[in-house]
Amino acid sequence: MDEKEKNNKLIDILLEFKKQPESIIFLFEKSIQECRNLQEVATQSDNNYVNVNDLLDMEKCIEFCLSIGKLEDLKNINDNEIINKLKENVSKNEGILAYIQSYVNNYGQIKMLQGSLDKSEALKYIVQGLFNSSTYILSNNEKDKFKCTYIDKEKNNQVELKMEDIKGYRERALLSKKITPDYKYFIETITEIINISNILEEVSMKGYPEIITIKMNLKVNVINNNDKEMKIDPTKEYYLDDDNSKKDYQEIRERLKTILSDLKTRQINAYENIPVIRYLYGRQFNLLSNNFKTKDDNIIPLLKYITNDAYKKGLDNFKPQESGQKIQDNINNCENYLTKVLKNNGLDLKKIYETTIIKQKDKSGKYQGVYTYLTEKLEKELYQIYKYLTGNNPIAQNVLLCNKDTTSEEITSFLYRAIKCEFESCFIVGGIELLGNNQKVTILDLLNHFFPKGDEKIN
Repeated sequence: MDEKEKNNKLIDILLEFKKQPESIIFLFEKSIQECRNLQEVATQSDNNYVNVNDLLDMEKCIEFCLSIGKLEDLKNINDNEIINKLKENVSKNEGILAYIQSYVNNYGQIKMLQGSLDKSEALKYIVQGLFNSSTYILSNNEKDKFKCTYIDKEKNNQVELKMEDIKGYRERALLSKKITPDYKYFIETITEIINISNILEEVSMKGYPEIITIKMNLKVNVINNNDKEMKIDPTKEYYLDDDNSKKDYQEIRERLKTILSDLKTRQINAYENIPVIRYLYGRQFNLLSNNFKTKDDNIIPLLKYITNDAYKKGLDNFKPQESGQKIQDNINNCENYLTKVLKNNGLDLKKIYETTIIKQKDKSGKYQGVYTYLTEKLEKELYQIYKYLTGNNPIAQNVLLCNKDTTSEEITSFLYRAIKCEFESCFIVGGIELLGNNQKVTILDLLNHFFPKGDEKIN
């Protein structure tokens, strides 16, 4: 190859790199082994735009760059020397222009593939760290809901992960084209933790009166790290509260399910039989009962809500009773406290409801049952309906304006308060279409419970 041909070929190569200027830096920063790691990822990836042959072309380009020198060394020599090195290596690699053209054309997709590799390597590193030794603490206490810690041996420090982090890592593992035994065990373990967390969240949302703490220690030996022969030797230990005896996932799950079932049953029984309890739902049970000990003012808004803003005096010497039945004790103490608060303020439910009584009559003589009504201007028409039926302005306890954040617990207490009310009081639920699916199901289930099929009280 004469001098003119060398110059022309060099110009063609430089013009190719000009199309993607950062692509030449990317080449100099990569080793042959790193390129082969990319080739391995390409065989496992659903990326349809770059394949192993494209990466073999890239490998030729890396070899070409390495023959010129390392990037840090080239920074210390002048431009003429670099050009001479390029010319010399161009003459030795007659097919290099075609390889560079292929590489530059695929550079964007190669970068995306590199991103996949980076995420894959990061996931492997995290899983390895968690397997070396990790601890998970879950609770129904809002401040200590979840904590995951492990030791990063390379950096020699403790790392803490949030629930969002481990969920994200599980999703990445699930999206892997090839789920190896270590990934499979990782996915199963994190799924267990998420399931426990979900049950604890439900227990918390419904107002369980005690703090539950679950601890899980995990250590996994990955034996013979080869895709075909990889074996998992795990040590997984669950502990519940202060009980030092080891438990497995099923034991923990069943214990929590039992607590949740008992909590639901006792609260529904209270809604059925204790009118004043129908004002409380979910964490409000604990908000009230915590005040028995702390005597702070954070329950005043709740008491004003229950009494239609007629609350003036609290209780100075209320003593909660304890029989050992935590859930029932909490319900009974809330009932006794609210009953005494009403008495202390010269109130009863009849006085609270007196402005809500329906005065208008329908064709049958009186409005009674459940009526449905479509409206475009919710707040305005709700007010007009309420004012028409009662002659008074709506009160907060008798109106539930739903939105995406309305909980099943709030809906349950409201519908029991409305449907089981002993007075001919007006209650209105609006914005049902904004509720989540679970909350809509809650409404349907309760209506089916109160009004069996064919009941004429639903209009």
